[in-house]
Order: sequence, then structure tokens, then C-alpha cells
Amino acid sequence: MKGGAFEREICSELSKWWTYGERDDIFRRTAGSGGKATSRQKSGRDTAFEHGDISFSDDIGKPFIDRYNVECKTGYATKSKWDVLDIIDSKQKETVLEKFWKQCIDDALKSSRIPLLIFRRNGRQKCVCVDYKERNALGAYVGFLNQREIIADFGYVVFIYVFSVFFDVVTPDIIKLMQKKKNL
Repeated sequence: MKGGAFEREICSELSKWWTYGERDDIFRRTAGSGGKATSRQKSGRDTAFEHGDISFSDDIGKPFIDRYNVECKTGYATKSKWDVLDIIDSKQKETVLEKFWKQCIDDALKSSRIPLLIFRRNGRQKCVCVDYKERNALGAYVGFLNQREIIADFGYVVFIYVFSVFFDVVTPDIIKLMQKKKNL
């Protein structure tokens, strides 16, 4: 599956999650997968909600996008091997996961949001990656997802979860509450 198709799949799944199964059209791909925001920023112009790979098409999705800069990555097996264990013993200067996380962080900083990486390796389940601060912030609301949690440290401490487990535990209501408290 190519990146654009994966981004559309994630938009649909996040929309269904956000609306408790009611709609599949709340979130959309950003223009050029964030490329429009990057090029406009280089010329000193801002483009609201266009950093990262996902934005909202309906205002009801705004609290999620206000909070997260979402990067979506899939495949890459033919170009380079990527496995979380590469962090420990890879001969790569920088692992694929590290590269993806750094891109997510860069866009999150540019847009003043929290990085959220959604990825799928070929033939594997979708995963979600968050930094330790967001993991702890979410943990204050949900206890936490210690089942199937991977902690990786490559200069950044990140937590990796199976996509379906993460979004079963972290509900839209929790995100809305966190955003409401943040904006007080």
C-alpha cells in the first residue's frame, strides 16, 4: 500500500473512532502530505492545520488536530529493513523509526502540536508512537496500556502501541477533555 492510500485509510479509521462509528469523513489528508505547509513556511507564511499528514474536514475533528501532528508511514521494506530492534543493533546510522519520529517531531514543533506517529510495516499491524510526556498525560486519564507497550530510547523516549489497542483505550472524550483543560 502506498503512503497516500494508507493516509486515507487512517483518516477514515480516525473519523469512525472520533464519531463512535457514525462517520468516516471527519479527517482528511493534508495538501501534499504537509508539503504545502512546509513550502509556505519557508517563505514566512503559515498554513493552519496543514503540517503533518492529517487534518480535519469537519470542525468536530478540530480538537484532535489541535492536539496532534499526525504522521503516517507504511511499507519501506524494499528500501531498508525497519524493526524496533534496529535501535539496539542496527548498523544503520539512523534507523527508519528514528527518521520517521524526527520528521514527526519537526512538523509538531512547527505547528506547536504533539507528535503522533502512525505506522505499519509490511505485513504487520498498524502501530501508534507517542513521546513519554504524552504517554504520561494520557496515563493520567486511562491508567495505561502496559499490555503490548514497547518503550524505545534513541535520544527520544517513545512508546509504541498497537493502533487498535491504543484507540480502544484512548477515547475521543479523553482527547476532548485534555484539550479543554489545556485551553483553560
